[in-house]
Amino acid sequence: MGAALSVQSLVPYWKKHRVNLVLDYGAGNLRNACYLKEQGFQVIVIETPDHLRKIKEKIAQYQFPEIVSHLVPCFRLEADLVLSNFVLNTIEKEEERRKIIFNAYQNLKAGGYFLIDVKEKNLKYSRKGFSEEELDALVRGQGFYKILVLRRRGLLGVLYGKESS
Repeated sequence: MGAALSVQSLVPYWKKHRVNLVLDYGAGNLRNACYLKEQGFQVIVIETPDHLRKIKEKIAQYQFPEIVSHLVPCFRLEADLVLSNFVLNTIEKEEERRKIIFNAYQNLKAGGYFLIDVKEKNLKYSRKGFSEEELDALVRGQGFYKILVLRRRGLLGVLYGKESS
């Protein structure tokens, strides 16, 4: 399985805007991290301790720096881009979702990008899905502005920019 289509389609945009350091927050099976590294980006993977143990061989193979997710608030990495693919769909509590968004904000440089992919709210994903308006309400109040929206087969991808201080 390859990288998310949103990630693939935005690579030219990110290269044009000199994106280099990417944090893959909730890296999962590393499909986006591997693809981006192959495209010349520096990637740091962020995952839970249990999941990092499951993917340790692939992390070693690609020589990814890694961060345990609960330690992210300790860092200020000044990344150009933070990816969050379906992480918000897996988190039940809004307070925890807001922490993820805050951590992304804290680890982005001014003018950095935050790509969030979620399952879009519909009849099948009414509880865990998000409408564009719900995602905006969650993210835009935390120092981000919307740049563009991508939709495909029940998936919603939104690229946000970090407001300059």
